[in-house]
Amino acid sequence: MSATRIDSFIDFEASGIQKGYLRVPHSSNASAYGWLPMPAVVVRGEPGPTVLVLGGVHGDEYEGQLAAAQIAREAAAAPVRGTLILLPSANVPAALAASRLSPVDQLNLNRVFPGDMNGTPTQMIAHYIEEILLPRCDAVIDLHSGGGSLNYLPCVRARLSQDPAIQRRTLALVHSFGTAYGVLFRPARGEPRTLSAACERKGVAYINPETGGGARIGREALAAAYLGARRARGGMGVMAPPDAAPAGPTELLSLSPASLVYSDHDGVWEPRVGLGDRVEAGAELAAIHDLKRPWNEPHVVRSAIAGTVLCERAQAQVSVGDCLFEIAVGLDLPASGHDL
Repeated sequence: MSATRIDSFIDFEASGIQKGYLRVPHSSNASAYGWLPMPAVVVRGEPGPTVLVLGGVHGDEYEGQLAAAQIAREAAAAPVRGTLILLPSANVPAALAASRLSPVDQLNLNRVFPGDMNGTPTQMIAHYIEEILLPRCDAVIDLHSGGGSLNYLPCVRARLSQDPAIQRRTLALVHSFGTAYGVLFRPARGEPRTLSAACERKGVAYINPETGGGARIGREALAAAYLGARRARGGMGVMAPPDAAPAGPTELLSLSPASLVYSDHDGVWEPRVGLGDRVEAGAELAAIHDLKRPWNEPHVVRSAIAGTVLCERAQAQVSVGDCLFEIAVGLDLPASGHDL
């Protein structure tokens, strides 16, 4: 097992429920010998699989943090087989700042794997997850949302593994989570810095549910994250609640290099399609209005592909290079795409 500079009084081999902090060292002007508290709950029962559930990899994504926290509160009363590891706010400084990036080192936790045990706090957290936690795990449920800049239709995203056994386990997790859409893809340019890439390196099945966003807590989005995580862990045989509602059918989709639709103008954007809409290639997606030249006709943004609208920008103002939509396409192996 790899070394780490993150301290913890949690014994991952002990039975029962343990609650406490992973202590991420951070020397600052305010605290020379300080550490950052990373809340963790570990529940271990009869022999069985180990599932890691994370929220707050991005601090402005609230749904997963609240869903993971609710599961942690319920853990003591649930029947246990195997081990459940819960990190409700995996990047605490970012969560407390309601920021995608950590205010401590300005890093995106989902872009620094495999991390560095001697690096900044975000790099140390990534290293701890990849080298200390993942070798113990059979599956990872990494709860996300659109954060402050996007809104997502509830869906489950997953990396298409090169390993057929991992791919089968991943597909089982996608279906058991139970959203209407499952999006399977291979990251563009083999992106190695994400948690999904870390799971691929360690041979762990991984899903990345996306529910809600827009810097708010939507009731349906929160319910999708919470119930989906319960169903997925139940599908693995870990702490399956007796009252878990069955999952509905999941349509499998993928991503293409043209799935992300960007703005090429500054202004205020007007959506002309909505989440879940099916669009054709060439369809009008949005109009961008120039407030400084209101006499000009708005610039129309069109889709380069046919597919289903999975996410849309949450903010009205837009600049060149901002993402407006993500459009999923029919599943066609091998798939290409990107990690968000």
